[in-house]
Amino acid sequence: SAGFGVNLSDENFWKEGLTVFESFLKEAEELAKKLGY
Repeated sequence: SAGFGVNLSDENFWKEGLTVFESFLKEAEELAKKLGY
């Protein structure tokens, strides 16, 4: 690791990232529905 505090080979890092990304997509979809897209 280059000292960023992120280990790209760490499975937990990817699982956390995907979970955050998925919830972000859901939020975006809800917002789009509210705005009528």
